[in-house]
Amino acid sequence: MPLTPGLPGTIAARPAADREVNAQINRLMTMLREFAGFRASNQIQLKLQKVFSNMPAKDFSAWLQAVEKDPQRTDLVALVEDLTNHETYFFREMVHLEALRQHVLPALVQAKARQAGAHRLVLWSAACSSGEEVYTLAMIALEVLASQGFAREQAPGEYVLSPGWSLEVHGSDISRQAIRLAKEAMYCSREDGLSSFRKFPQPYLRFFTEAGAPTHADTGNTRRYYKVKPQLARYCQFRVFNLVSRIAFLRDIDVVFCRNVLIYIDNAAQKAIVQMLADALQPEGVLFLGLVDAPETAGAVVKHALPQCVIYRKP
Repeated sequence: MPLTPGLPGTIAARPAADREVNAQINRLMTMLREFAGFRASNQIQLKLQKVFSNMPAKDFSAWLQAVEKDPQRTDLVALVEDLTNHETYFFREMVHLEALRQHVLPALVQAKARQAGAHRLVLWSAACSSGEEVYTLAMIALEVLASQGFAREQAPGEYVLSPGWSLEVHGSDISRQAIRLAKEAMYCSREDGLSSFRKFPQPYLRFFTEAGAPTHADTGNTRRYYKVKPQLARYCQFRVFNLVSRIAFLRDIDVVFCRNVLIYIDNAAQKAIVQMLADALQPEGVLFLGLVDAPETAGAVVKHALPQCVIYRKP
């Protein structure tokens, strides 16, 4: 249903019998914007219409009141999970990953090597969904550390860092279900081209162990399941986190990935999220945003052009 012209976030007039439900949906959209920064859109409006249009207005109102009184916002979190897209896969958008491998991480590692004391490399996937990006970043970071002489691969996919060096790759997402899957670290490879391994470089299978014999779906597609090796998983940590939060749970981060999220967020929340991510970065830390993200950074980070892509650096 189209939005009322000139009134973003409101639903166009409908018959009187539906107007109360429409008002409740607009009220819910306001809650979603305040809770998760959701931008009002026809797509979200239509999804909410589909879910709630058959609910009596009285029951809908009572449910909204219960949600507002719940400090954990349990039902609202569940609704956010239904409305958001958790589609992801390993080595997604290689243009960013090559920039990370060839330019960003080598410079960071060399700068840390010149400093006295312990050397801590920290990366954060700030909307990690089911974790594929986190493990991708960890694999790349380990290879870069090895190429710079600060780690060695003692067995396929099993790296040992040099004394004085540490690696942390954090993943966070608003979805509890996605974080649970990330922690399980079990992923499926299917032949339909839509799996976590759809563009997976085969050499990186050394970071995984195959879990069980291949299975066959009703369509005839073969499915194989792979478990992230503990030697990789030990560098990765996951937690539930809402990007609309004003304060990050980490500080002095070297690299943040927050890709293909801001397009769903309204302008005010975008600015606040970029500021929160910038505050979490150490000076000269790097922020990767999605190729379609065009946020208002307001000086929190400065855009820099690399041969492969654009990055954002904290002044």
